[in-house]
Amino acid sequence: MRARTASSIVLAALIAVGTSSCTFITPQATQISYFPSDGFDATVGDIEVRNAILLTEGGSATGASLVVTLVNNSGDSQRVSFQHEVSEGSADRETRTVTAAPGLTKFGAEDSQRITFDTVEPTPGSLTKIYIQYGDAEGVEMDVPVLNGDQETYTNLVPGENGSTPDTTVTTTPVSPEGDEGLGDSTN
Repeated sequence: MRARTASSIVLAALIAVGTSSCTFITPQATQISYFPSDGFDATVGDIEVRNAILLTEGGSATGASLVVTLVNNSGDSQRVSFQHEVSEGSADRETRTVTAAPGLTKFGAEDSQRITFDTVEPTPGSLTKIYIQYGDAEGVEMDVPVLNGDQETYTNLVPGENGSTPDTTVTTTPVSPEGDEGLGDSTN
């Protein structure tokens, strides 16, 4: 009788370990950091850039609208600049500067200020580099997904569709010969 009880206990222990051992060797999906949306995130000093995407119909003639949420943790309003190359390999950069109030500020949504770029070459489905900077904080270059208005969520956010005109400072600044990625002093 003791042998039967002992073997039952051993069998139960083996079944318990066998069915739950995957948690010892497999990482938990909830512990893996990922972007649960279409856009990407970055942090520039006290400004958190959240869910940044560019919306375009494609081709450089239509331009693109930047949809982004800024979380300003500095306690003061900040002038935040977004910059991208006019065309791949070009020294010219197109810059948009907006004011981010303390707390959460959304740009590009139907009921918020729009940030539009006149020339964006990448086609929907690709990534384009956008340099983000404010004040004296070191800027960050991030890959931003380029999407179109095929998804119902984005239909009214594509340039040329319904929405307000951006209140932005616009400059096109050539990059210095040394290849400086900075924004220069013309945008702040």
